[in-house]
Amino acid sequence: MFSITEHPDESVNSNGLELADEPGDGRATRWEPHRKARRIAMIREIRMIVHEIGPDISMEEIAVGLGTSKSVLYRYFGDKNGLQAALGTYTLARTRRRLQEASRSAESPAQALDAMMRTYLDLVARSRNVFLFVNRPSGNGPLQSSVQQVEEMVTEVLRMEAPDADPERVSLWAAGTVGLVRAAAEHWADGPPEERTELDQLADDLTTMLWRGLHALASPTD
Repeated sequence: MFSITEHPDESVNSNGLELADEPGDGRATRWEPHRKARRIAMIREIRMIVHEIGPDISMEEIAVGLGTSKSVLYRYFGDKNGLQAALGTYTLARTRRRLQEASRSAESPAQALDAMMRTYLDLVARSRNVFLFVNRPSGNGPLQSSVQQVEEMVTEVLRMEAPDADPERVSLWAAGTVGLVRAAAEHWADGPPEERTELDQLADDLTTMLWRGLHALASPTD
């Protein structure tokens, strides 16, 4: 069976959340486990609230859904971008695990890319509001770090199919692959339901574009 290598992220825990800095001494240290547990619980609840209400949800609406105040949200996440980044990190950690699982049953790099594509698009379709919500912030380092890990997974698949290609060009193609799929998925999810392309057709189209482009990349140039 074809399988890509696991890329653990030491900056996040098993729930896909950022780990705090090494704790110091005193009362703050004693409260840190409680704070972490509360933050994880809040993110899980926020995910459900965003799923129900939609990607344009406000901090006020999130606070009401949690039964708390905006000041509590700001204390745990800093601002809305921070909240979106935390939810994005959590969501992408779950996505990475499912992408790994999808690749394990593949017998070739082509099947692996196709399986990963369909798994990703299925997750977008089932959590459309969450996907749109976490892809709208700017300057969110933790989310970008998770995206880079997905790029590494795709890079490994592409290098197996095009082992003689320039590694830097393959890395650029992997980054473009992830960017294309994310942009296409956002365009698909943000459009009117009655106008959306069938998910299988979207996956077929993206896989065809990417695979043909990869073979062009791997071909000798003059």
